[in-house]
Amino acid sequence: MRFHVLTSRRPDHCDGTFDQFCDPNRQYTNISSIISAAGQTDLLNYMNTYWKDYQGNDESFWEHEWGKHGTCISTLKPGCYTNYAPQEEVVDYFQKTVDLFKTLNSYAFLSAAGIVPSTTQTYTAAEINAALAKPRGVQVSIQCSSSALDEIWYFFDVRGTVQTGDFVPTNPGSTTTPPSTTLSTATTAPPSPTPGNPFSGKGTLPVTTGGKVDGCIISGGTWYTTGTCATFTATASGTNVVPIRGIDSTKRL
Repeated sequence: MRFHVLTSRRPDHCDGTFDQFCDPNRQYTNISSIISAAGQTDLLNYMNTYWKDYQGNDESFWEHEWGKHGTCISTLKPGCYTNYAPQEEVVDYFQKTVDLFKTLNSYAFLSAAGIVPSTTQTYTAAEINAALAKPRGVQVSIQCSSSALDEIWYFFDVRGTVQTGDFVPTNPGSTTTPPSTTLSTATTAPPSPTPGNPFSGKGTLPVTTGGKVDGCIISGGTWYTTGTCATFTATASGTNVVPIRGIDSTKRL
């Protein structure tokens, strides 16, 4: 299962799009050196043990997470610090992410409900969601790959700054009814799509299968049953709608 990063909602442009990286000037390429220079060896050791890249390039993975997510958190901007020391926001970002990760013992949550790793036993998405929701009192979002649990998304409201604020567990911004069987949540070519009513403006595109809403579009031809929907901007052209931009808000984390 993947180590989930600390993310925030990105600032949108007027047309509904957003930048992949919020501050090119702070896309650092020396995360290990920054953390070591700050004297946070325990943090770095923990990351080297648990925050792994599946291709073996941990440093590149950390650089990607910081550049794509860390630079987009407003309270980590240098201007939000008193007596700012260069790059101290990088240490704060990774320390807070690790601190939160340590409070989310997903394996224990699942084990308490009798859900354990197995090559023969299967579990429904509803069972997994219920087991993960019970300890925190709020829902999560899960992602499957090849009918196996691959990602768990935990959500918080932050009261205050990322550095010192309270992280209050909350429900995902939008959820759907989980399928009755354990299936991958990333799917292409939904069966027998039914055209909906044209629209113009900005919004999300739900997917309907078997007469029920079963997720939303995240990019051309791809949809999720859980997670964050992409925002699309469209203009009407006669009786048709021409998509202008589609935003995949659930790409690699």
